[in-house]
Amino acid sequence: MDQQSEKDKPPSPTLVLVLSLFGYPGVGHFMVGARTLATGFVLVFTALTIGIIYEMWLIAGPLYRMYTQGLPMEMAPNWARIGFWILSTGAVWLASGLHSYVLAKRLQ
Repeated sequence: MDQQSEKDKPPSPTLVLVLSLFGYPGVGHFMVGARTLATGFVLVFTALTIGIIYEMWLIAGPLYRMYTQGLPMEMAPNWARIGFWILSTGAVWLASGLHSYVLAKRLQ
């Protein structure tokens, strides 16, 4: 009976916050049982991260050609787009951590 009550005990809000911030956004939501919301956070964060990688790839290609072949750089980095990707990814990351913490607090 004691083991059953330990299984039904809600997760620690601090553990949920740490795993969501330092693990992967959405993990904390899985722990508190909000599976649909967790899937949404995982998909959005992953898409935004791929966007950042793509932007860095767009910068790296011309830089590589400039250094290896001595060609002039065709384009300057679009810092506004890069800023958008980084800020939106950070916002989703923080929102996921804080929201999972609030959900875990409500379960206790």
